[in-house]
Amino acid sequence: QNLTIICGGPGTGKTYTAGLLINIFLNSLTTEERRQCKIALAAPTGKAAANLQKSLVRALSDNGDLPEINAKTLHSLLGINISGKNHLRKPIKADLLLIDECSMIDAN
Repeated sequence: QNLTIICGGPGTGKTYTAGLLINIFLNSLTTEERRQCKIALAAPTGKAAANLQKSLVRALSDNGDLPEINAKTLHSLLGINISGKNHLRKPIKADLLLIDECSMIDAN
């Protein structure tokens, strides 16, 4: 699928499920594709990004030869500075993009 949304309350296994889906995705790739695969992870806050990264590294620990897994804040991923201006203006280069804690994102 081009878009998958995982919903549920606290502690229902959303991040665990995301880890399983990433495992399935990575296992479908050849060794060379896996080596070149770019995974972008983001969350609304630094703490949420750190928690996401920690959870996914743990969930994917059995999967050898992982691409680099570094979660960022949404602002960092999008290149938005404190003034709210977007200086990146480039598409996000990722084969897989995971955004966590979307309920924390301000719709304005």
